Amino acid sequence: MLSEDLEVTSLVGNIGRDRIHSHITVTDREYRAYGGHMIEARVSGTLEIIISEIGIDLTTKTSETTGGKIIDI
Repeated sequence: MLSEDLEVTSLVGNIGRDRIHSHITVTDREYRAYGGHMIEARVSGTLEIIISEIGIDLTTKTSETTGGKIIDI
């Protein structure tokens, strides 16, 4: 978990009926980048977010190969 002030350089994902799945990339003062799933965050200044509706319902299913959840389109 990161606890310093960082700059968000990318935030992408999807919002479903039962969960939000988001990936984030942030940079520190030395321009080092960190990325992964965003579980929780606190904004210290501003954060611009654009949310677009794509017109289809995203559902998940269990992958037969990996056993993980995947988007079923």
